[in-house]
Amino acid sequence: MEENKKINIHKFLNNEMSSNEAELFKKSEEYQKHKTVIELFEDSEGIAFDKEKVLNNINNQKNIKNKKVIPLYKKWIPVSIAASILICFSLFYYVSLKPTAYNTDIGESIEFSLPDQSLVWLNAKSEITHNKDWENSRDITLSGEAYFEVAKGKTFTVKTPEGIVTVLGTKFNVKQRDHFFEVHCFEGSVSVNYNNTLTVLKASDVFSSEENKKQIKHINKPNWINKESVFNNTNLNEVLADISLHYNVTFNTDQNSEIVLLKYTGSYNYSDDLETVLKVLCKSLNLNYSIENNTVFLSK
Repeated sequence: MEENKKINIHKFLNNEMSSNEAELFKKSEEYQKHKTVIELFEDSEGIAFDKEKVLNNINNQKNIKNKKVIPLYKKWIPVSIAASILICFSLFYYVSLKPTAYNTDIGESIEFSLPDQSLVWLNAKSEITHNKDWENSRDITLSGEAYFEVAKGKTFTVKTPEGIVTVLGTKFNVKQRDHFFEVHCFEGSVSVNYNNTLTVLKASDVFSSEENKKQIKHINKPNWINKESVFNNTNLNEVLADISLHYNVTFNTDQNSEIVLLKYTGSYNYSDDLETVLKVLCKSLNLNYSIENNTVFLSK
């Protein structure tokens, strides 16, 4: 049957049918089904074309119509499920490995506990991070200043850009700001690694990168824990940096050598307003000040 249909189309395209046969063929179901293709070539005398190829294309159209088409979205369902599982697993893995972080803003301090119940006080503009897998990695990264009261029998390491402190059941303070590094041991002992040199500190010992040696300072806790900064013959630049941490201001001294070399002995409470702090400071050092936006200008 199919072969007869092919023959009829072939004869029609080659003008091998009589006029009556051609008229009857035009009324047939086969002609109507392929009318568009047949008419395209019916009056194309002088144009070369491959008739066999035309017939094959007509047959291919029949085969395509009979094929079962699977929607694209159904093919992607298994892939989507696998991708979703992979994403969920990756997120879980990322969250489980992401370090625990604590940070403070200007004028802010916080207190928290480490996984071994050691206590930490974090001073203004500081950050601490540690691994969640505390038992296998007891390393703490510190930027800024923090005071630690280590649980008895517990040990960990505090790493800063300037030096490393190793501790065991002790109380100590670490300060690292602008290439300045200081460790104050209040109880027990700590080991300080600075410039690849180890220094062991015991209660009341202080190590400072400026002196690069041990000193002794008898206080029970860092003053900042009690919301107070205390200075004893301290370089003015260090005093101004401390004030900036708590009042969100910058200082301009025009690099006046007389001002930069000054040392200050005094204190201020974090509940004091900025004007009060500046008045006390400038009166002590015989300086003048003015404030423009968030900048404090100091002059003689």
